[in-house]
Amino acid sequence: QLMVTGEVQMTDWSSYRTEFNGAAVNGNYGNTMRVSVGAQYSPHFNYLDRSTSIGYLSRIRYRAGFQYATLPLVLQTKQQTDMMVSIGFGLPIAIQRSSSSINFGFTAGQRGNGDAQSVNERFIGFNFGVTVSPGINDRWFRKFKID
Repeated sequence: QLMVTGEVQMTDWSSYRTEFNGAAVNGNYGNTMRVSVGAQYSPHFNYLDRSTSIGYLSRIRYRAGFQYATLPLVLQTKQQTDMMVSIGFGLPIAIQRSSSSINFGFTAGQRGNGDAQSVNERFIGFNFGVTVSPGINDRWFRKFKID
């Protein structure tokens, strides 16, 4: 099963201003735009199927993403940009037919405008998360008529 998602976001910063000690300060801000695209691939998408014929590697959820954004900060008439790629995977926890998982992600990116005279930044990141969800036989969210 393949799931692809995307998002586009735009923000108007042209009329932004702040007041400091009663004086209005207009910043040199540009309008921003962010485009994000991500995908998740699950070789065996039925996570409740715990038959022994299905290997553990086919239950792992593989993820990848890309993001490009323009930042509101304008330095030396050039608007700053932010670009990053990410990869990750979710390892399922096989406890009582639940869809719980341990998730790992790695991100690498670059921020700045690419000009040697300006401030540019390269970064990497590591994400760790745990998704806890009830098993099919758990009673977490059932409403009973008689207590």
